[in-house]
Amino acid sequence: HGEVTSLSLLGKSRLISVGADGHIKVWLTESWTCFFSLKAHDEIINEVSISPNGRYLATASQDKTVLVWDVNDEASEVEPRKVNLLTKKEELYHHLRGVSSVKFANDETLLTASKDDTIRVCDITSGEVTQTIMC
Repeated sequence: HGEVTSLSLLGKSRLISVGADGHIKVWLTESWTCFFSLKAHDEIINEVSISPNGRYLATASQDKTVLVWDVNDEASEVEPRKVNLLTKKEELYHHLRGVSSVKFANDETLLTASKDDTIRVCDITSGEVTQTIMC
């Protein structure tokens, strides 16, 4: 990564890191080795968040996007390239400036904050903004 900007645990055995290089990396907590890396954004990823049920991962980036990923628990830790750990579910382009924060309110609702002075509430099943809060 170079600069690591955010961390989140995925279950007890995996650590997710994101950073300035636009990559999502997955680390095995038992050995602290990186077993999966994916170039996800064109610019810095500011934050990563995991849904309460562990099924989704969301990344917030300076490129004005939030990406929502399906987490594939079938991915092999020995040969991770054979099955993708992450599959892009939704691409959200609702902000006018870089997205600084992303949090799951529940398994289907995502909260995003941006340097455009807004907080947005998004339904990840439809990709639609259900509310915009001006700050």
